[in-house]
Amino acid sequence: MVFVIAVAAAAELRVVAALGFTPAILDRLDSYDFLWGAVRLSPSVLNTSGYSLFLWVLSPFGSLAVVTAVQHVLGLGIAVMVYAVLRRFGLPWWGAVLASAPVLFDPAQLAMEQNVMPELLSTFLMVAAVTVVIWETAPGWWRLVAAGLLAGASAVVLPTSLPLLVLISGYVLIRPGATPTRPAD
Repeated sequence: MVFVIAVAAAAELRVVAALGFTPAILDRLDSYDFLWGAVRLSPSVLNTSGYSLFLWVLSPFGSLAVVTAVQHVLGLGIAVMVYAVLRRFGLPWWGAVLASAPVLFDPAQLAMEQNVMPELLSTFLMVAAVTVVIWETAPGWWRLVAAGLLAGASAVVLPTSLPLLVLISGYVLIRPGATPTRPAD
């Protein structure tokens, strides 16, 4: 219940941020490069195209406010995944709430969600990949494939997340019960 209240309070902060920085923060040349890539749907010489593709998917709405709203929802999703994983591994509710608080209430996080830049989408995809792979002690092949796709998508959005593929692979190999479960024939 406390976590639900924290998420509701964080959602209110995101509404205030969205109203204060309408429709979005475009403070870097990269923002315009990603927007140009979304309009022209062409690869960029300077940046990867994953975030431009994300913007292109949202382009029928014709509003940067929709982009930032989706990014705010993704930010809340990161906090939910952090909370869920920590509870799954036995942390008390108050510890999991405290651990997710920086994602919920940090002003830098709010600014990242309001900014038209790939960091938030990449972070969401990375956290989702890690969540999928560590949720079960011995994840099935479909979980490993999903985690690989999420981590790969994160690397296409922001190349600095590429080492995550190596870390996930290493975890899968060294964790207890390292052989993934196969589906029954």
